[in-house]
Amino acid sequence: MSKIKKGEAGFSVVEVVLILVVVALVGVAGFMMYKNHNKAKDTATKTSTSQTAKDTSKDASKEDTAQKQAAEAAVVVPEWGIKIAFEDADKVTYTVNTDDRNNPHINLNLKDSVASVCQSLGVGFSRSTTSAGETSQKVGDYYYQLGGGPGVCDDDPGGANGSINQLRSKIISKELGANKYTVSAQ
Repeated sequence: MSKIKKGEAGFSVVEVVLILVVVALVGVAGFMMYKNHNKAKDTATKTSTSQTAKDTSKDASKEDTAQKQAAEAAVVVPEWGIKIAFEDADKVTYTVNTDDRNNPHINLNLKDSVASVCQSLGVGFSRSTTSAGETSQKVGDYYYQLGGGPGVCDDDPGGANGSINQLRSKIISKELGANKYTVSAQ
């Protein structure tokens, strides 16, 4: 081994090893922090994705339930062997008009439990053996067609914008009038 001369400087083996150990420790510590950070981010993403999936599933479930309830709500007309399904059908009843044998029809009315006044919706369904147009729905041997002349009920305690008139308007315009109903065999 040679002696270190004056003016020559360098690192001893011990110093080099210490520097390598410190760099290795800093590297390992940095790697561990990086790994934990990504693991936490992945867990948060999975939790967020899982929560979003659960929320989406709950929303879809609520929509499915609402659609099922709407699909189950129907005015059943056993005299004709049909049911008329629409969103607020559970609030509606009917009367069969047999006065005109050439034009049998039913009139739709709000149930007593829904309204004590303004029960007539002013609309109903006619039944014939021939199609009355594109909006006719065929069930068995008959075609069923929505018709009538609804108007505002002046007896609604809330006036033209009262809750009964609002319900009547919703059923007539947004459900039946918008063809959001189905006629099917009972």
